[in-house]
Amino acid sequence: EPKIIAFEAEAEVTAVLDNHEAVTGTKRGELTIWSMRTGKPLRQLVTPPGGAASMSRKGVAATSAHSREVKALQVSHDGIYMVSASADATLKVWHMETEKQMHTLKGHKDEVLCCCISNDNDLIVSGSRDCSIRVWRLQNGLPVSAFNTGVDVFTVKISNDKHTVVALGDKFASRKLIMLKVVTTKVKSRTGSRATSPLSSPDMYPTHNLSF
Repeated sequence: EPKIIAFEAEAEVTAVLDNHEAVTGTKRGELTIWSMRTGKPLRQLVTPPGGAASMSRKGVAATSAHSREVKALQVSHDGIYMVSASADATLKVWHMETEKQMHTLKGHKDEVLCCCISNDNDLIVSGSRDCSIRVWRLQNGLPVSAFNTGVDVFTVKISNDKHTVVALGDKFASRKLIMLKVVTTKVKSRTGSRATSPLSSPDMYPTHNLSF
């Protein structure tokens, strides 16, 4: 007999963590980890009032992961990190081995509808109802690039070599496929020391925009 679990959530806002557990983002902003064996909720990823995140337990005051609906989830290729995107205009980066929040990514002006993580856990790409695609560093949570597409962006992907971002957007019932070339430039250290390696700073430029 199939196991049924009820969440106030969209089915696609679910990510499989391992062979036994999955996490679902709800319309109330919760991130609920549940057992794929029993179908029962196990615990939540939350942000306590102090700002640091932890698992909710009895007797421990905590809030939901996001203040509005969770719109998308992405787990890294190695399962160590997860990114949640929300209608509260933020993304949150989670370390799934400790189930602690690492960063809150702020910069979008409207609902964040989609996100993805590069295969090497270097970059996060996000798309929003504010018509922008943004790139962030996963390890420090800093923004590195943004591009205005002119449409609501509801799907983003980054190539394995991190040279291309592909996105799908929609505005007034007209869909657009967007391809952006990611160009990495070297930024010299402020110290000017030869012993310090230059930093890389990616930026995005359009290559193809297809409307259909």
